[in-house]
Amino acid sequence: MNDKEQSWTWIAGIIAVFGIVGIDEGIRGQTSYRSPFRLIPGSPAVHIAIGATLILIALIIGFLVYKSRRGEL
Repeated sequence: MNDKEQSWTWIAGIIAVFGIVGIDEGIRGQTSYRSPFRLIPGSPAVHIAIGATLILIALIIGFLVYKSRRGEL
């Protein structure tokens, strides 16, 4: 894995973690004072939707890295 692919993999992982945190805080209905989701106004459903979108973005990045490694892009 070259440096560019490794960088994108790390970025996808970080985005996925933020997505998981958003979904978790949306389900619990509360945000901790250290969470970046406390800056986003809205109901817990908004936090769940944003978290799911972030996970989807991370999956797309991971898929593109996978295709790039196989030489299909």
